[in-house]
Amino acid sequence: MRPVIVVAVLLGACAETGPGDATPKGGSSDTDVERPADTDLPEPGPGRVALRRLTRSELDRTVRDLLGVDLGVRSRFPDDDATAGFETVASGLTISPLHVELWTALAADAADAILTPPFDAPVARRVEVEDGAFSVGEDVGQVHSEGMRLWDVGTIDGSLQVPVEGRWRVTLRAIGNQGGDEVVRVRLSVGSADPVELQVQGVFPTWDAHTVELRLPRGRVPVSVAFLNPFHDGKEERTVDVDAFELEGPLDPTPSPAWTRWMRCDPQAPPDGQDAVGCIADVLTPLVPAAWRRPVDAAELEALASLAAGVIDGGGTPTQALAFALRAVFASPAFVLHVEPPPPAEGTAPLPPHVLANRLAYVLWSSAPDAALRARAEAGTLDDPAVLADEIRRMLADPRAAALADDLAGPWLRIRAVDRITPDPITFPAFDEAMRASMKAAMVRMFDDLLASDEPVTTLLEGTDAWVDEVLAPLYDLPVDGFGPALEPVDMAAQGRRGWLTQPGLLAATSYPRRTSPVKRGVWVLTELLCDAPDPPPPNVGALPDDDGAPSTVRARLEAHRALPQCAACHEDIDPIGLALEAFDGLGRHRTHDGSLPVDTRGELPDGTLVDGSGELAAVLAQDDRFARCVVEKVFTFAHRRAPTDEDGPWIDKALAAARADGLSLRAVLTAVLTGETFRRHGGAR
Repeated sequence: MRPVIVVAVLLGACAETGPGDATPKGGSSDTDVERPADTDLPEPGPGRVALRRLTRSELDRTVRDLLGVDLGVRSRFPDDDATAGFETVASGLTISPLHVELWTALAADAADAILTPPFDAPVARRVEVEDGAFSVGEDVGQVHSEGMRLWDVGTIDGSLQVPVEGRWRVTLRAIGNQGGDEVVRVRLSVGSADPVELQVQGVFPTWDAHTVELRLPRGRVPVSVAFLNPFHDGKEERTVDVDAFELEGPLDPTPSPAWTRWMRCDPQAPPDGQDAVGCIADVLTPLVPAAWRRPVDAAELEALASLAAGVIDGGGTPTQALAFALRAVFASPAFVLHVEPPPPAEGTAPLPPHVLANRLAYVLWSSAPDAALRARAEAGTLDDPAVLADEIRRMLADPRAAALADDLAGPWLRIRAVDRITPDPITFPAFDEAMRASMKAAMVRMFDDLLASDEPVTTLLEGTDAWVDEVLAPLYDLPVDGFGPALEPVDMAAQGRRGWLTQPGLLAATSYPRRTSPVKRGVWVLTELLCDAPDPPPPNVGALPDDDGAPSTVRARLEAHRALPQCAACHEDIDPIGLALEAFDGLGRHRTHDGSLPVDTRGELPDGTLVDGSGELAAVLAQDDRFARCVVEKVFTFAHRRAPTDEDGPWIDKALAAARADGLSLRAVLTAVLTGETFRRHGGAR
């Protein structure tokens, strides 16, 4: 039975913009200017909120939290584009035909997860290769009544359907025609596990059974058998025949979280006094409000139950009927989109409680509200700033708040950029994937520390602790034998390192593959830490002078570039910041020389302030009023899912004042923004 496609959205609907979405720098202003009193502030409310879809990250977390299983959303959906610095901004979240196709497939998998009962013991399945699940190239083999034969170098390819994630036993049944002086050798590949080379000793009519045990994900897993040593000499030949695959497991049966959570009854065997449709309604009644993240009325539930009844009337089984209804739930716009009721045409009004709960949950957790948050919303008290602040404290203490390191800090503080760095292997032979992973993990730990502490956000710049393991130790000039595989905090004050600016991951992400980039580092600081992005370079700007082999430094080449009239203005702001970080190479290692010449980290900022090195730069930035305000502006943008406008400036300043009064910690900034009127209310287009 083909699933009904319930998603009915216009392509590009999520690209509808609210007022000012195309003005990313609008919220920035001179913090020395006296701000108006609260009575003079513009009417609160972000204007008409654009319809937007869940991001890939939000969809992944929502599915896992709702079902208790990982359906691999991140690997299945395309990356989201960043707008105004974040992937959550509505104006950048377009919808393509691919999204609709993937949502429909995900809906089917979510339904299957709920309908998969727990395994009390391993089960065995056998797949005959000649039954259509496998194929073989005509030039290297053939299909016959007993299976498939390979007579040349080639593969038999297919897949096995794994009903639940776990440890499984996969058995290959094969037989060899043992020509020549070698035993038949094959390579068995199952999923993403390392291939296993096997010797097929069996000769007709005895089939060899070769078994491997490995952990497999739920779903269809690719399998292939490669023939490694064919032989033909005109008199005899060496071939291999494959009969079947056997799948046994899970060898470590565990409860089925989605089944346990949502299957209140089995429609195939409903309780006494209830028919299959009544059982299906019982399953849907608590599930639909949780999936759609809002109250659901009786008519909506009846419509879904009617879909299921139609399947049964058409000859389908009760289980197929429930699967059909579940697919409708998960393919609905109510699940894949953030849907908010229309705001008032004029003025503002408090958000409906469930909408405020959704906004809060997707900022702090990138996922749906939990039962406790829904209860607060249903009680009608969530709009009270004191109650809201209490809920924010609870949610930040929950492990799900780890999403902030990914979705807020990931794009803002360049944590995600570490995934894309490509240091040149000749220039930086020490770099490998283990170092990439440790760089990123250390940045996450530093951000999580800041989020969990009462320290002011300036600690991000001036803190002296760094997280180090045996992989990162050489980058910090620390003995490797003093560390293990786990990250641990180390005070770097004696080494002159300060905060985020000297994180190896950031320094690598703001470098080129073969050298540092004072320009990339300076632009990042201005854009992400001061919210004062420089203008784009003019179209006739040139690159740095080529390295002609003569002794030189990046600084000297940059000074020659800055001498060009069209380049001078921008570089006056950028270069002093980037050059202050030149004591760290493209992997974040401290250095005293750039090639054979000494490194010079001195510079003069546009206001005349002299800085020499990362420590002095961090201190100057921490005292710059633009830094604290920029942190608030970044959180404001992330929370409101849109770029701030000039009208938002006073409200950003009000949030900054509230955060300062509360110690200016990152938690204080989040609380100030999320308890503010612009977050708690909605209004008509201005």
